Amino acid sequence: MKRITILQRKIAFFNIFKWFLLALLVGIIVGICNAMFLKLLEFSIGVTNQFEYYFLILPFALYFVNRLAKMSPKDNDYSTNQAIASINERKAVSLISSLKAFFLPIITIACGGSAGKESPCADVGAGVSSFISKLFSFNKQERRKLMICGVSAGFAGVFGVPISGALFGLEVLSVGTVFYEVMFPAFIAGITSFQITHALGVNYIYHPLSLKAISLDGSLFQVVLAGLFFGVVALIFIEVIKLSNIIMRYIGSKTNTFIRCLVASAVVIAIGLLTSPDYLGLTMNRIDTILSGGICRRGGRGACNACIFYRCQCRIFLC
Repeated sequence: MKRITILQRKIAFFNIFKWFLLALLVGIIVGICNAMFLKLLEFSIGVTNQFEYYFLILPFALYFVNRLAKMSPKDNDYSTNQAIASINERKAVSLISSLKAFFLPIITIACGGSAGKESPCADVGAGVSSFISKLFSFNKQERRKLMICGVSAGFAGVFGVPISGALFGLEVLSVGTVFYEVMFPAFIAGITSFQITHALGVNYIYHPLSLKAISLDGSLFQVVLAGLFFGVVALIFIEVIKLSNIIMRYIGSKTNTFIRCLVASAVVIAIGLLTSPDYLGLTMNRIDTILSGGICRRGGRGACNACIFYRCQCRIFLC
């Protein structure tokens, strides 16, 4: 019995050490990919933003992105939902899908579209981890664990949140639950990816907050009210996305791809012309200004409301 216990401890130690090294490897590679993505994205935005009405080329950019996305149809795991679905279904994510997730958002965002940074961090991390698992001839369960580490590393490096990024990578696969078996390697991959990305010259936006204890005299009511308000806005946003998706699918069934891209771009261009180009793309400058205590330079609250509709258009033109 004593020999069996010692043997089990050795096996457990070896397994922990193995996943520590694998998570370290995934964190390093994904961290480098994150830095390349963010640097290239920053460069592309800097080039296009030199022109005042750069967003007018968005219809052609969306059409070009659509054509690139249609290449190699079997490699279609280039969005967050598709990458997560592949992980949950224990399927591999190809490197071609990762390349699509890497370059397509850069083109879209640089031209004024809304693509976000979550797709590259999720799909590139999953694709790299899937490729590594193939090299080591892992089974489906081990591949899934390593792909979770890749997603965690991607989120942690892109958004500069090593701990919460790892937790998000664990929870996003199944909302409300955590895959505890892979928690340790996910934390290692997330922290390593963050350190590598930061060491390669990527700077993150941080805003120190001076928080006061919530009291029952009124601040608690304000927090509850704010939570209700944000929940309603999120619900409206989701429903607008669903409605926009239905409309764009209908337009796509009646017309060609370029007309659909033109219609989606028209909404974005209208917002850029009537409000402010700051609401286009990642809108990081606008967010940074607001969190720093600044006010909207142009457009006011109406522009903020219009931004909800803008965000939906560029996310569905590939459907």
